[in-house]
Amino acid sequence: MSKKNKIYWMEGTTKKDIEDLLNNKGFNWLRTQKNRRIFVVLYAILLALLASGSYYKQFKAWFSQDSLIPLFVLIAVALLLIAGFSLLRVSVRGIAEAPDELLDERQRAVRNSNYRYSYLLLGPIFFVFILLLAIAPESSPFSSGEQSDAGFVYISLLMTAASLPSMVMAWRGRDI
Repeated sequence: MSKKNKIYWMEGTTKKDIEDLLNNKGFNWLRTQKNRRIFVVLYAILLALLASGSYYKQFKAWFSQDSLIPLFVLIAVALLLIAGFSLLRVSVRGIAEAPDELLDERQRAVRNSNYRYSYLLLGPIFFVFILLLAIAPESSPFSSGEQSDAGFVYISLLMTAASLPSMVMAWRGRDI
C-alpha cells in the first residue's frame, strides 16, 4: 500500500512533485534542446559571477556597508539562483532527482547515464574551484584575515554540485 504523497528524503522530493513535473504541459518553451542549452549556459555564467564576488575588494566592501541596498542585491541574487535551479529542474521534468520507482526503464537509464557524466565533470570542477581558492591572493580558505572571505566561491560550488545532474541532463537530452 503506497502513500498518496510519499516523501523521498534522499532525493529531496515527493511523489506528487515528480508526477506533476513528469505530466506538466507548462514550460514547454523551456524543454527544447536549444532553449535548455541556452539556459544551462546562463545558469553557469550566474554561478561563475557569484563565485567571482569573493575576489573583488570593492564588492566585499560594498556588502559590508550599513545600507539596505546590498541586502536587497544579495536577496535578488539568491532568488535568481533558486529560480534558475527550479527552472532547470522543471526543464528536465525532475528526472535527475526522481527516485527509481517513479521512473520507467528508459528514464532511469537516461538519468543514470547523466549522473555518470555529472560525476566525471565534478572532479575537474572541484579542481578549478580549489585552484581558484589557492591562487587568489585574498580568498584563501585557511587564512583568518578580514579580506579572506571566500563565501561566494563556496556557495557557488555547492549550487554547482547540486544542479550539475540537471545541467548535464538539460545539455545532453533531446527534447524532453
